[in-house]
Amino acid sequence: MHERILELAFGQWVDITAPAKTDVPGLAKKYNIPEKSLMTCLDPEHLPKLESQNEFLFLVTRVFDKSNSVKGDTIQELTTKLAFFISKDRIITLHRVDHEFIESLRQKLTDVKGCLDSKKLILELLTAAIQSFDLPLTQLEEQVTHFEQLVFKTAKQRRIFHEGFLLRRKSTVFRKVLKLANDVNNKLVIKAEFQSQDFQEIKNSMETMLFYAEEVQENVTNLINLYLSITSQKTNEASYKTNEIVRLLTVFSIFFLPLNFLAGVYGMNFENMPELKSDNGYYVVLGIMLSISIVLFTWMYRRGWIKGLDDL
Repeated sequence: MHERILELAFGQWVDITAPAKTDVPGLAKKYNIPEKSLMTCLDPEHLPKLESQNEFLFLVTRVFDKSNSVKGDTIQELTTKLAFFISKDRIITLHRVDHEFIESLRQKLTDVKGCLDSKKLILELLTAAIQSFDLPLTQLEEQVTHFEQLVFKTAKQRRIFHEGFLLRRKSTVFRKVLKLANDVNNKLVIKAEFQSQDFQEIKNSMETMLFYAEEVQENVTNLINLYLSITSQKTNEASYKTNEIVRLLTVFSIFFLPLNFLAGVYGMNFENMPELKSDNGYYVVLGIMLSISIVLFTWMYRRGWIKGLDDL
């Protein structure tokens, strides 16, 4: 655990990085904070919230974690907590990851002591926490463009569904975190006696990034539905062609079935078969076959079985 105490214009900022469970009792006693609240800060699954506890306001927000895995798709994998304990003369922040913007603020206060008061510090930390989602959302939009190209290529179905649902889950996580953080900020304006205009920049950034997250989610959903439609259309076309081929073969079989029957009957080697030794028997049978073919063709044409076969 790293504990740093910095002076503000009015009060102190206590910044605690990577606290462990064994540090909780000592911190609770030193700063008069309930152990339960400190243990909550160590819970990786905690969502943004704001609570009043004794003389403290307990605020939890989430920051994008740059060290996350590319395949991460949950709140715990994509973001990390930043917890605040806010009182009149002291601000205590707890976080597992020492983010660049926190390090920058510490350096700023070290160089120029008392350059920030407690409200400005909170605003800068919350603004930076929201701004941390700007780059991943931009990258997510670029990945949607790549995913769109995959949809129209001959990529494997499993890859398309895997990448599509991964993008949608990520956008859902960002949207959920930003909405909850927005609710927390709105409550903070009232409970910490901020002015509405103080949060205007945060609100504008929040609305912009929420729009990006919702747009990514909508675009990915539409692309997945489009891919399913294209796949379904290809399946329907293949099924239609198969049916047409079967219909063509059926038509040929209808033609040749009676002809094969006649040929089979007169191909039997019996001596007492009628017309077997007739001089015109061959031509008579051919005529019967031709007549049968004409009758079958006329009958099938009138029923519409032959129409459309020229498209194959």
